[in-house]
Amino acid sequence: MTIEEKIKPIPKWLIVPLCCILFLVGCTSPRKERDSNFTQGNKIVAAISAFQKKYDSPPAALGALVPEYLSTIPNTYSGADFIYAPFDEDTYGEWSLTFDVSSDGSGCTYISHFQFWDCWPSMAGKED
Repeated sequence: MTIEEKIKPIPKWLIVPLCCILFLVGCTSPRKERDSNFTQGNKIVAAISAFQKKYDSPPAALGALVPEYLSTIPNTYSGADFIYAPFDEDTYGEWSLTFDVSSDGSGCTYISHFQFWDCWPSMAGKED
């Protein structure tokens, strides 16, 4: 008996439901991804702020927050690193923290001078 004979074909009525399930499992809601990134990002923001309060300047790199302020540096929902940018003394603001929302191309940056997240829409103009 050949391998082709051992494998039973998938019934045609089952193909569409299986494809739908596989599609939904692979999809990420931009809102869910953004909310998760805010949660993780706010942990980093709080750690940077505590570091800055103690040392009178932000850390040169996020690694300086471990282990005193964070056990590890969180990643974004998609597993990417947050982008941290400490500014020099002559630059407007003190530091920023950025993440991208991979599911829709949007993103957000926390600007320490203003103490809020500034977000931009997706390139495709999609909303969830």
